Amino acid sequence: MTAAHAFLVARNPDPRSRLPYLLHLPLQGETLVLATRDRWPVTRDLYCHAFDAWPEDAEVLEEVPVVNCWRSGASVQLVLDRPARRRSIFVYTQRRGRTLIFWRSDRTMRTSRPGLRVPQARGLEDALHLTIDTRERYPWRFANYPVTTDRRRLPVGDYGVFDGELLIAAVERKRPDELANDAISGTLSLTMAELATLPRAMVVVEGRLGQYLEAGERSRAGWLTNLLAALQATHPNVPVTFAESPKFAADLAYRWLAACANAFRKGHDTSSAEMPATTEPPHDTRGSASVAAQAEPPPLFAGAPDALRPPEARHGSRQGRSHAPPPPAERREETLRRAREGFVWTVGAYAEAFHVSRATAGADLRRMRDEGALEALGRTRNLRYVLPGSSGSQEEP
Repeated sequence: MTAAHAFLVARNPDPRSRLPYLLHLPLQGETLVLATRDRWPVTRDLYCHAFDAWPEDAEVLEEVPVVNCWRSGASVQLVLDRPARRRSIFVYTQRRGRTLIFWRSDRTMRTSRPGLRVPQARGLEDALHLTIDTRERYPWRFANYPVTTDRRRLPVGDYGVFDGELLIAAVERKRPDELANDAISGTLSLTMAELATLPRAMVVVEGRLGQYLEAGERSRAGWLTNLLAALQATHPNVPVTFAESPKFAADLAYRWLAACANAFRKGHDTSSAEMPATTEPPHDTRGSASVAAQAEPPPLFAGAPDALRPPEARHGSRQGRSHAPPPPAERREETLRRAREGFVWTVGAYAEAFHVSRATAGADLRRMRDEGALEALGRTRNLRYVLPGSSGSQEEP
């Protein structure tokens, strides 16, 4: 075992210090060195002071293998490979303009909560603003909440919160029977795959798990449960939550979206005096980051389509992105132009032509059908979209 993979406790070589112990934490790509009053927090949290480097003449008192050590928001989580005193957390917080570090164990968390910050939906500086998808015919009203709303077409989901033009979180609303039908038909898999491209997303069901199973009575209950479990395993960052009733579903959606907005704001507002939620410590022992590194897009948007990224996180112009989907208005114009030439549209052909998901392709084609711009021929797998009155005999584009 090397020091790079171990948690070390040593004597502080400075005899004048009131913090007699040094801690060595092996983080990925860096080493965190702290001075503190004791070898483990037992009865109370321990104040820690950050050191620039591990002193070569430090007398090591303990050397414990580390299972994992990682940054989580404004804290560092530590898990040791031993039966007792395994888990602890180093919390960065602000007090009177100073950055303080406290070492906490599970025992001190049970006895007191000084400075503990629990993720919550309250504490927003302004009233929450929600965007409701225009396809929601009877949306939740949020009458008893400090909420303002607007209606617009969301790229995915039924309710969302934006930061500028970036959709940072969305809720997909389902009734138990809708969830069962969509799961059986495969639509739910496509929807969850699209939701997974967002920083945060959730499916809220207006009912109980038993109602979902009853809705698919033609299928075995165990098979429906397996289907939902498989979808959750495939898309672990898109939870499916049963909220018992529409009232509880609306309440959960509001509080979850508010918590997402609050977490996003704290994680990206570096000038805030609140506890920092970035992946870097308040005082960096490795020196200042370069300007180029600070200008890189946040990793939060890694893997998200360009339509969901802020302008500064997009790569190149639209002309230079061969796989970026065009805006809905451009897709509509091109779809109708090709349809007038006699082309027959299917969901698969639309998705391939415009580089969108099959869920988006189906939604766009259904909207043009509902508006009367296109006519649907056939059913399910043989569904085709043509101009009204067309025979639909031409080849697909």
